[in-house]
Amino acid sequence: MKKVVRLTESELTSLIKTIIKESDFSVEPHIETQPRERDVRGVFGKKYGAYIPNDVLRYMRKNPKLIFGKLYEIYGDKAYDYLDMASHKTDEIDFGDEVDDNLDMEL
Repeated sequence: MKKVVRLTESELTSLIKTIIKESDFSVEPHIETQPRERDVRGVFGKKYGAYIPNDVLRYMRKNPKLIFGKLYEIYGDKAYDYLDMASHKTDEIDFGDEVDDNLDMEL
């Protein structure tokens, strides 16, 4: 006989989050994570980095020119401003979990 367990909504949510966090789905699961891929994961911060699939990190590592090109398509010449701010203020800006609304410039 099967036992039916009732979970509260918060218990179910917690269980799902745990399963998602522990799963490490990859199209190529036997490829070891490279150091640069761990660095790229850090771009997304502590809050979201754990949810970025390894395949996405690998793609970003292997195609930096394409990634920067896409960011330039999105932000245009303002991308240079962001890069300039990042290169001069890396110890002052936390690129992790918080978004600074002042950095969101108009296109």
